[in-house]
Amino acid sequence: MNDGSPRAAQRHRSCARADHAPAVFVICAADEPYAPALAVMVESLACHAGPGSAFEVHIVDCGLSDESRAAISLQARSNVSISWRQPSTSEKTPEISWGHVSKATFQRLLIGEWVRPDVESVLWLDCDLLVLDDVARVFDVDVGDGVLAAVRDPFVRQVSSHFGVRQWRELGFGRDDPYFNAGVMRIDMQRWRSANVGELALDYLSRFGSRVYFNEQEALNAVLRGRWRRLEDRWNVSVNPFHARRQRYGDRGPAIVHFCGRVKPWAVPDLGGVHDQWFEYLDRTAWRDTRPPGSLKNRIISW
Repeated sequence: MNDGSPRAAQRHRSCARADHAPAVFVICAADEPYAPALAVMVESLACHAGPGSAFEVHIVDCGLSDESRAAISLQARSNVSISWRQPSTSEKTPEISWGHVSKATFQRLLIGEWVRPDVESVLWLDCDLLVLDDVARVFDVDVGDGVLAAVRDPFVRQVSSHFGVRQWRELGFGRDDPYFNAGVMRIDMQRWRSANVGELALDYLSRFGSRVYFNEQEALNAVLRGRWRRLEDRWNVSVNPFHARRQRYGDRGPAIVHFCGRVKPWAVPDLGGVHDQWFEYLDRTAWRDTRPPGSLKNRIISW
C-alpha cells in the first residue's frame, strides 16, 4: 500500500491499467453543498486504483449545479469513468431531513433503478469519504449468502443502542446483534432485488419515520437482520477519535476514512491530521485553495 499522500498516489496511479478486470460499479449521490466532498472522494478513489483496477462511478445528481458537474467530471481518468443519474421521484422517498443530513442520502435505497441487470455487485460510497487504498479489494471478501457487506458502526455498536433500531424487539433482533454503518457497502444486486430491500426499507421509514434517528441506515439495518456480512474496520474508519478507538485495522492503517457526523473538513477549519490530508486532495480539484471560514462558531466546533 502506498503512503496515502497525493504524490505517492500519483505514482501509484501512473501504473494503473484498466484492461485486466471488469470495472467496479460505484454508486454515490450528492447535492450542491457536498460537491467539493464528492470531487475529493472521486479523486482519492482514482489515485489509489491499483494495477488492473477500473471503476464506473455513477453519481445521482440531487441538485448539483452545472459548474459543479463539469468540475467533478474532470476527476475522471482512463481507469475511472463518471456517469450522471437523476434522482428517483418515488413517492415513498422520505421528505424528512435533519441537521447535516441531506435528502440525497435516501437515494441509496433506490440503487436498483440505476444498476444494469448484468451488474452482479456494486459498491455504494458516501461523498464524505477519503479513499486511501484500492477499493476494488473489497470484492475479494467472501460475503457468503449475505445481501451486502459493511463495517460495524463504531458509534452505534448494536441494534439495541440508543440510536440503533428502535423496534429491535418487535423485529426479532437480539439485544447484542451488531449494527452496520451504511457509508460503505458492497452490495449483491441479485440478492438485493430478490429480498426487495429498497422497498422494505422505504416502508420501514414510512411507518416509523418520526422515531428514526439515522434515517435510511436504521431502515437498512432493520430489514437486513442476519443478512449482512462484516467488512474489516479499515474499510470505513470514523474520523471521530472517540469512535475510531473502537475500530481495529492493524498496521495497514485505514483504507477509507469517513468524515461522518457534523464536523466536516470543508465546514470547520484547523482540525489537523487526516483533515489536512483531505485538503491535499481538494487542491487537486476545481476547489483548490478553498478553505472554510474561521467564524467563531466554527472555531468552537473545531475545539
